[in-house]
Amino acid sequence: MLSEEELEQLGRGLCQQVVGMRPSSVGLLEDFLREQEEQAKRDAQLDKDAEEGEEKKEGEEEKEEGEGEEIVSKEEEEKEEKRLLFQDYVLDPDIKVGTLVADNHIDVMDFERFECGEPLD
Repeated sequence: MLSEEELEQLGRGLCQQVVGMRPSSVGLLEDFLREQEEQAKRDAQLDKDAEEGEEKKEGEEEKEEGEGEEIVSKEEEEKEEKRLLFQDYVLDPDIKVGTLVADNHIDVMDFERFECGEPLD
């Protein structure tokens, strides 16, 4: 459980994230966690394939076959960057905002971002 001071620091960090990275939505934590789990499985499979590839010594052909699997469409990548939970955390780029939120058992329900000179809808 976070202390009041730690919770305040985390809140400020998330506010800095919204200001600096300009997300358009929060995103769903369930989607983030599912995607992280799928990515971990893909990474484990790639590691396993790499180990098997070293044993087989088939080299370049196997490497070229696996390269296409890692390509993510630009549209999906842009969508990810606009969802707060899927962004790299500004104060620690080694972690995602969703990981920070899940690990600290907090909920981000919504946010409003205003910019000077921006018309209000």
